[in-house]
Amino acid sequence: PWNAPVLLSILPLMGMLAAGNLCVLKPSEGAPNTSRLLARLVPKYFPDRSVLVAEGGKEVVEDLINTPVDHILFTGGGEIGKRILALAARHLTPVSL
Repeated sequence: PWNAPVLLSILPLMGMLAAGNLCVLKPSEGAPNTSRLLARLVPKYFPDRSVLVAEGGKEVVEDLINTPVDHILFTGGGEIGKRILALAARHLTPVSL
């Protein structure tokens, strides 16, 4: 079960990068080791900053959603998903759950 946080971040990332997008990963604070690993490895393998990692909790999510983006991809619980949809709706940002 502990490979899920990595897979939920990396698998969608491949398609997004292939389409030419810049990406920000916000790993779950519930998997701190995975979050730290991604924060350490992503800059090493994406030195062009095409992928960034934002670590943190609720405040980081709200800051990210208030930043103009073209699309949000969210994997996680239903209650948090509802909150993300409500925040994204303020800017009419499309969301994939």
